[in-house]
Amino acid sequence: LEFWIEMADYELVNNAVYIRSGLPQLIPAITNMLTQQASQEEELDEHPDKDISKMASICLKLVVDCVGDDVYDHLRPFIAVGSTDMTCWRRRDAAYMAFGCMLPGVTTPVASPLIELYLESASVSPSGPLRLRHSAIWLTSQIIEHHIEALSVLSFSSLLQVSMVALDDHNEVASMACFSLAKSSEIGPNTCQNFHVLKPVLAQQLKPATQKLLQVANRDGRNTDLVIAAYETVSTWMSCV
Repeated sequence: LEFWIEMADYELVNNAVYIRSGLPQLIPAITNMLTQQASQEEELDEHPDKDISKMASICLKLVVDCVGDDVYDHLRPFIAVGSTDMTCWRRRDAAYMAFGCMLPGVTTPVASPLIELYLESASVSPSGPLRLRHSAIWLTSQIIEHHIEALSVLSFSSLLQVSMVALDDHNEVASMACFSLAKSSEIGPNTCQNFHVLKPVLAQQLKPATQKLLQVANRDGRNTDLVIAAYETVSTWMSCV
């Protein structure tokens, strides 16, 4: 992994010859490592360098940055099968991570089919291990941040609901849900062609979203990061609608 991370980092500013030619062998190796999560309930930020799946995600992000849309055909089967696998949390978590790593580096037309597939299985009821729940809401935030133009009014509303339900989860998951909601409220006419269609959705959700965020900021067991994230998200929502 260290070799490919360094190679991808180098080819970001050069021609991605080796990374692109190595995709048929490299992507299966990376996705296999993504399924080797250290445990299902460990603290998410503890010893990331000892978790091979986290190192694999770093490598994958760099690879996607190098080759862009060319990575899609190599990742699509893994994401399509794994993201709907309800029998193995490791495969589902790995698919969410792979999908989220891919989204910033590919165009919306390329990402749209997998986004539509994910929306069919996106749940407003968080379940499974902590890592899986965190990956799911992180993926939601990535879709909203990088490919909001792929969303209809219905799907945008659905992802907002997923994010608001996640506010009741573990502090780490709730903090990521705050990030997802903050990204939702940052859309504008200069960043989203269907802004005029989606803005009324934000206006409808303003009151329930801000109420929920304030509840989260004052709940028992909260930590400082969550309080800051909740109040910053409230401020973002109030200024956008």
